[in-house]
Amino acid sequence: MSKVQSYAYVVDEQLFKFVLKMEVRKALRIQYPSSVLTVVRQMPPATTRSARLADVGSIVEPLSRIIRGGDLIGLVPTGPALRVLLVGAFLEDADGVIERIREEFPREATLRFGVGCFPGTATTVEELLGRADAGVGLVPRSAC
Repeated sequence: MSKVQSYAYVVDEQLFKFVLKMEVRKALRIQYPSSVLTVVRQMPPATTRSARLADVGSIVEPLSRIIRGGDLIGLVPTGPALRVLLVGAFLEDADGVIERIREEFPREATLRFGVGCFPGTATTVEELLGRADAGVGLVPRSAC
């Protein structure tokens, strides 16, 4: 009998935002939390765009093994960044996910993390994404 892999799906930004909107609506109705984790791998400033995109691939593979099958990984087109939708997760739960992610990478890899939690730190999809992205510097903190 073959073993079933329960890796998280990896989607583009448009689909990620659509699923996030549906998830927040459901979370509001049923009263449960959801968090968004933005992960950025720090690269030298002179890194080319193609090298940045290749680096995202090197982050996706270990993340897809760590993240639950019911969660979702979204690619961020503006840089070597990913977003992770953690369904049913409070901020404290995101801390545990961050620790597991750090364990998958060598110590010299510089990863930055930003987290937003519905309804803990955000009440809309835009605030949720803004908080997570501001935590890694993708948007100014004043934007969220």
